[in-house]
Amino acid sequence: ALKESENKFRGITEQIQDVIYMTDKAGRIVYISPASLEIFGYSQDEMLGKPFTGFLEKSQIPLALKKFRFSMKTNQTERDLILTMKRKDNSLFQGELKATLFFEGNKVLGSLGLIRDITDRIKAERALRETTQKLRDLATYIQEVREEERKEIAQDLHDDLGQKLTAMNIDLSWIACRLPADFPEVSDKLYKVQELLLETVTRVKQISSQLRPSILDDLGIAAAIVWQANEFSARTDTPCIVNILPDDLTMPSTTEIQVFRIVQESLTNIMRHAEATNVMISLIQKESSWRLRIKDNGIGFSQEETAMKQSFGIIGMEERTHLCGGTFSIAGEPDKGTEIIVEIPRT
Repeated sequence: ALKESENKFRGITEQIQDVIYMTDKAGRIVYISPASLEIFGYSQDEMLGKPFTGFLEKSQIPLALKKFRFSMKTNQTERDLILTMKRKDNSLFQGELKATLFFEGNKVLGSLGLIRDITDRIKAERALRETTQKLRDLATYIQEVREEERKEIAQDLHDDLGQKLTAMNIDLSWIACRLPADFPEVSDKLYKVQELLLETVTRVKQISSQLRPSILDDLGIAAAIVWQANEFSARTDTPCIVNILPDDLTMPSTTEIQVFRIVQESLTNIMRHAEATNVMISLIQKESSWRLRIKDNGIGFSQEETAMKQSFGIIGMEERTHLCGGTFSIAGEPDKGTEIIVEIPRT
């Protein structure tokens, strides 16, 4: 039975293309699979009887011994340890080790381990991280440029176009006062033009505020959030309670604009989808962070639907939070509303 079991073991291990080895209680290799010999470049005689640590890159030996001693002390097996392995030609590869220790009481009889070459996987993960970071850097740059353009356009609309429209309205009033009384049709037409002009001035101010509210630059994030909440309530007839602590809360300008845009996007989503009758916004300055919380009592959604709610708006809020080095979470319950929490470190 033992012979049959050993043959089955060898039959299985010889089909696996990863490193499979067994050691005795002293950590010497007593079995090595054929695929292991190809990976390391050694012959069987060169590996059998040698300590397992002899095939590690020197700097990795203390880590491996530390893990081994910990496993002995706690009677636990080692899982998913990544070590740098050394081949016969001194080339290195990254190996993911899964090892099991065999115990008799508190004594170690030996170990069985599997090592998978994950060098290519690590390279791919590193390349993916670098690409992701480049994309994030690009997104940051695009957002900064867009915000600067919004600011310039808003100022031009408010200062240049708004002033000219106001001057035109004054001139029309001057003309209206000097028209003879026997030109009622002209007076009526002039009045309608003035009405249209006043509507245009109001609309220009609205567009300017939507692009970049001057209150954000002049009075800061607290006043800007209160203004945005009042605008939301005026459009939707939905109460929006704002709580900001302390009252004179300040942030770096780059953080302020990201937080304001998150609030703006959240209220837009609530207006479009939530069917809420009450909204609460709080921005609290803690010892090491700022905490933004936006909660509504709308239709909400289940946890299963949370993953499906990844609209561009939510993705945009997540990215803005990431740009500030913070964390973003969104949760909802059916018929109980949705809650967004943003935590941004104070640096």
